[in-house]
Amino acid sequence: ITGDLHTYWLLKGHFGEEELRLIAAELGSALGFLHDLGIMHRDIKYMGEISPEILSGGPYNHATDWWSLGIMLFSLATGEFPVPAETDHSLMLTKVRDFSYALPETFSSALILLLTELLCKNPVNRLRNLECFKMQAFFRGTSFDPYILQKTPVEFILELRTHPDWAAKSKRGFSLDHFDNFDCEQILHSPTTPTEMNII
Repeated sequence: ITGDLHTYWLLKGHFGEEELRLIAAELGSALGFLHDLGIMHRDIKYMGEISPEILSGGPYNHATDWWSLGIMLFSLATGEFPVPAETDHSLMLTKVRDFSYALPETFSSALILLLTELLCKNPVNRLRNLECFKMQAFFRGTSFDPYILQKTPVEFILELRTHPDWAAKSKRGFSLDHFDNFDCEQILHSPTTPTEMNII
């Protein structure tokens, strides 16, 4: 188990802009790939931070995923969600509609612009596609080539894996109880190559 972005966020508290730039480029690229296939993710979040259009029960499109990405990037950069989650949809909608999303003055103007465009409450005016995302000043000099992104050294991830709480937090929510109806031993020791499976 290597952990996930939420685990690293819990361990680090918040990410610096250089770290955030790499994470954002990877997440934005993945989102653009899904949208090119006609797939809306609709669940890019850690908590109930969903777009105004979904909360209001109105029509929605790919723009809602870019809102959620904005919420995630805000949270990764500040260490907290811009709006506390509510279990009641109408209360959450009111909070989302009324909240001003004041961004910390310590953020660069480029990051403030990116988050402002992603967190635009009107989906028609929101940054909502990968090409516009790539052209943001925040990504100036950043490669969106998937091979380069995969090969970019992620020093902060390697550092976080040495954190004393990493082993426990990386297993957060993982339990074999979810696999009661599966023969785990059989799965773990099943053939892994066509030859082992006697497939010609």
